[in-house]
Amino acid sequence: MSVEKSQASRALPAVLSLHWGWLLIATIVEQALWGHFHREPWSLFNVVDAWSFIQAGWLRSVDKRSTALYWYIGASLMAFLIWAFTRGGKLSSAVDAGVSIAFFGIVFAGVFVFRRDMQRYFNEKDNVGLHLSPWMTLFFSTLYFQYHFHDIAQFKSRHPEISTLAEE
Repeated sequence: MSVEKSQASRALPAVLSLHWGWLLIATIVEQALWGHFHREPWSLFNVVDAWSFIQAGWLRSVDKRSTALYWYIGASLMAFLIWAFTRGGKLSSAVDAGVSIAFFGIVFAGVFVFRRDMQRYFNEKDNVGLHLSPWMTLFFSTLYFQYHFHDIAQFKSRHPEISTLAEE
């Protein structure tokens, strides 16, 4: 495989090279608009959720072992079910609490599966020495991952030879 072809195959898509600050700004603007027009503090599905699907979808496309996308899909389906059943007030508070705890369990499991898969991919395939903090993952997940995607894209643009070493 030629060096140019190898570098192209290892390049991150432009969308994942986006600086994490733009994602934060988009989230703040989206929540401000949602709150202004709908008078609710948080939307059911927002920019960060959509972005996590973009990240997980890309990771799944380059590493077939990645299962984070399935966890995210499961969490989204569960969120929809919670929303559908709680709109009519059909669930008791104990059931509602139990289902909500299960939902957050699935969300956090998905985030940490993504963390594991991202570290595995970038350390095995691209050899960039990626280490993701469990605490930063817990509190900032998608923004934290985007910070590292941007950082890796910058690193690869400065050191294209690093990306090709893993293939040789």
